[in-house]
Amino acid sequence: MNANLIIENSFIEPLFDEFFVVKEKQNSIQYKFSGTNQQRFVLLIDKALNNNEMDLLNNIIQAGLKLNVNEMALLNINEQEAGASISDVILSLKPLKMIIWGCDEWLTKEGWNIPAHQFAIVRSTQILKAEHLINYETNKDLKMQLWSFGIKKMIG
Repeated sequence: MNANLIIENSFIEPLFDEFFVVKEKQNSIQYKFSGTNQQRFVLLIDKALNNNEMDLLNNIIQAGLKLNVNEMALLNINEQEAGASISDVILSLKPLKMIIWGCDEWLTKEGWNIPAHQFAIVRSTQILKAEHLINYETNKDLKMQLWSFGIKKMIG
């Protein structure tokens, strides 16, 4: 018995429409960040930083991480295109390490519950959750927790 089954493209294509739309969406977002991402280290924020916060961030990076902010990628998730997500940032920039400063709303969208100064591994990226930078400006105890439980372990 010779049974040749012919399936028309008009039958197959609608079955895959949703798949192609999702793939196109993920690849179409071009994330904007400052720095070169040379170290494959992403600093994720969810608001514009004032001068004091930027100075504090530079001090943490230089003194704690022994890096330069220009070697990293500083990305404000709220300034990205619609459809942006932390997971997509990881897929797009392929960081080895990431510090998420605040971004609680974005973490909730991902379904991630990472307590402050704790680590998670997502797609081979080591993620440290930190408070908003402004919280560390005047709180020495919080800075010490960030150093002891976070930064020190990240570089150690």
